[in-house]
Amino acid sequence: VHAHGPAAKGRGLYNIRELIAKSALGSSVKERSLQLFARLGGAEAKVHGVPVEHVHFHEVGAVDAIVDLAGAAAAMEFLGNPRVSSSPANVGGGTVLTAHGRLPVPAPATVELLRGLPIYGSALGEILTPTGAVLLAELVDEFGDLPAMAIEASGYGLGKREIAGQPNAVRALLGTVAETSSAQVEVVECEVDDLSGEGFGFLMERLLGAGALDVYFTPVQMKKNRPGVLVSLLCRRELLEPLVALLLAESGSLGCRTQTVTRYEAEREIMPVTTRFGTVTIKRARFGGRVVAEAPEYEDCRRLALAANVPWREVFAAA
Repeated sequence: VHAHGPAAKGRGLYNIRELIAKSALGSSVKERSLQLFARLGGAEAKVHGVPVEHVHFHEVGAVDAIVDLAGAAAAMEFLGNPRVSSSPANVGGGTVLTAHGRLPVPAPATVELLRGLPIYGSALGEILTPTGAVLLAELVDEFGDLPAMAIEASGYGLGKREIAGQPNAVRALLGTVAETSSAQVEVVECEVDDLSGEGFGFLMERLLGAGALDVYFTPVQMKKNRPGVLVSLLCRRELLEPLVALLLAESGSLGCRTQTVTRYEAEREIMPVTTRFGTVTIKRARFGGRVVAEAPEYEDCRRLALAANVPWREVFAAA
């Protein structure tokens, strides 16, 4: 991809938008294709410091990009817009020769598109291009290990460049994922021995308010035989850095440790039930296709118990 002035040779985003708009593709495929090109063009424009209208694709690159992005949009439509997971992306390493000279791998536009996504490097040259990066950024729902699934079909895409010791290939698997739901989450922990009880209460309130999935405290014995508290929190990967900053600021700890774990989650269903005290919300959990738990909502039981001036457990039992 080149970012030159309006007179540069090649296809600009305007030309590509026209080609897609006039094509025989379905409306939803056109919309997704245009969204992919908008994201790609925006990244190129940002790293080159030019308006997005001035981004041009050289002739070969434009054809490749149109086939790759419109083809991916059509594939998603054909497959019924499935949920997409991917392994972390191998970006390669070293340098690559471009129209702007020799650049480090991953290229600047690739880096811009990969913000917030898990990547790793290798001494194999350029493995991931901006076109591939925009597909990962726009189409992938989650990154991690291969989920438990019944495979229905597979496909392989082969590159032209020879890579010593391994095939230059990307593989896609299509299948039905098991009914259990899992996701990659971060566990953050630190020990604290100089915070008051009120401080711990405020710490939990702040962390949960900032998006932590769970926060809990465990008594521990620390150095010099001091009693302390192990602070543990769970969070989505995208909230890791702001929650770590908040944890250190509020706890006074000098550091913390993190690890990535798999979290299995039951499917949750909310249903109202009518009791003699009023309506109570019931939370029902399913895992592996069967009900594993049901519980009345605490706040509903509390509100109705106060209104009827009866013990909370009576409302809970009625629900």
